[in-house]
Amino acid sequence: MKYMELIAPCHFGMEAVLKREILDLGYEISKVEDGKVTFLADAEGIAQANMFLRTTERILLKTGEFKAVTFDELFEKTKAIPWEEYIPKDGKFWVAKANSVKSALFSPSDIQSIMKKAIVERLKSVYGISWFQEDGASFPIRVAFMKDVATIGIDTSGVSLHKRGYRQMTVKAPITETLASALIMLTPWNKDRILVDPFCGSGTFPIEAAMIAADMAPGMNRSFLAEDWKHLVPRKCWYDALEEAQDRVNLDIDTDIQGYDIDPEALKSARANAKMAGVDKLIHFQQRAVKDLSHPKPYGFIITNPPYGERLEEKEALPQLYREIGERYNRLDKWSMYLITSYDRAENDIGRKADKNRKIYNGMLKTYYYQFLGPKPPRRKKIEKVIFATGNQGKMKEIREILGDLDIELLSLKDAGIDADIVEDGKTFEENAQIKAKTICDLTGEIVLADDSGLEIDYLNKEPGIYSARYMGEDTSYHIKNAKLIERLEGVPDEKRTARFVCAIAAAFPDGTMKTVRAAMEGRIGYKESGENGFGYDPIFYLTGIRLYFCRTFHGRKK
Repeated sequence: MKYMELIAPCHFGMEAVLKREILDLGYEISKVEDGKVTFLADAEGIAQANMFLRTTERILLKTGEFKAVTFDELFEKTKAIPWEEYIPKDGKFWVAKANSVKSALFSPSDIQSIMKKAIVERLKSVYGISWFQEDGASFPIRVAFMKDVATIGIDTSGVSLHKRGYRQMTVKAPITETLASALIMLTPWNKDRILVDPFCGSGTFPIEAAMIAADMAPGMNRSFLAEDWKHLVPRKCWYDALEEAQDRVNLDIDTDIQGYDIDPEALKSARANAKMAGVDKLIHFQQRAVKDLSHPKPYGFIITNPPYGERLEEKEALPQLYREIGERYNRLDKWSMYLITSYDRAENDIGRKADKNRKIYNGMLKTYYYQFLGPKPPRRKKIEKVIFATGNQGKMKEIREILGDLDIELLSLKDAGIDADIVEDGKTFEENAQIKAKTICDLTGEIVLADDSGLEIDYLNKEPGIYSARYMGEDTSYHIKNAKLIERLEGVPDEKRTARFVCAIAAAFPDGTMKTVRAAMEGRIGYKESGENGFGYDPIFYLTGIRLYFCRTFHGRKK
């Protein structure tokens, strides 16, 4: 597996956030500099970085680094780079951007022209041709000079990664998606905490927060330039990255994320953008002035990008606006506030010195990220005991194996001395799991987990579904049930025998909180029972893709 250096540029001041993101992806950092982080990765890493990194502007494949103080030096050292390892014979290549800081070579157009000629000369000699059609995949090259050292990379992303694909409607002075994510990630906020943006504009802060809460990859709804680089990044890398991104999304969560603005057009944009991003159900947007900001619960967060007064007509209103921000913040119970602004009297008008501030360049504009820190919420009482609402000891054995790393006593209904007759009259797996969990929680005052699971067969209108255990009667053997299902599917072709095992688990807490998750394993119904190690409907269900019956023995299927 070939490893390469990848360069991830970011907003100045956000390097630590980006570094943490890259480490969380599992890649090794080789260098951290102002405005960029360099790391080692394979071809899969190019796809992963583009798909999952929230705070970088693009991913560059590093091709070379050298010192050059003359154009002759630049030409020869650019020519020495093995461009044929990156750019195929039909590749379209150009020096898309050049910048220079404190360097002898400072003319972007001259740098671009000379480097293009050098690359052409190199590839002409390697490929033995004098003319390049350049009708294949695109390879835009970027070079940055810093103190006479040129760092060269090929852009794998194409359109900047702040373009998530959801912001179709904008208002004046929007904050970029990458910067918004970075600013959120600089705070201790998480999906279980309140977040309010009282100047939400087109909704970037609330949307990015909701995507973080739902573990939604920022790149899952867009494409990347390197998807066409099949000689460098196999298509499988992109398919795998997208599949992982889709698997990780969890919209079945409770959030308190709110966006306010006084402009109804801004809110219209915000709602449309949130819907496009797929997180509209996680955010509450409302037309409200900052002077009306309130919330009954403690320990929330304000994260916002208020007006800076860059426009002359706004400047006169700033002192009153920032005073209102300070007044409303002071009335909130134990809240923290984070705001980015270039307004130099922000602390004075808010009426409080920030606990921390950080200098950040928002484009070319120098801003400060003011951090007013509220107290941490009290630690939750340590969980010592959890009841699982089942009398099935086989299931309890599996649960204890799954949760064995937790220092928690896991009890079945029998272990807890509970004999309850629970009526499972829900219309979904989730509802039945919730009924069981809540019933036992109300009886015991303890945290209770409960599950409901079953087989859904699409051709049979998702039967047996929630009635899987009771299908044809609870005392009927699964051998008979399986035979009946196969009989009902007589003559049904393979592609219409789609099915899935579904499991929903609900957690009921003594304070009335309920959390529910659902998972499914997709497959098809076979033509006969197969295998010996399965249980229930396992012998007639096989997983698509790996062609294994659920009971782990496959004897072939009828064509």
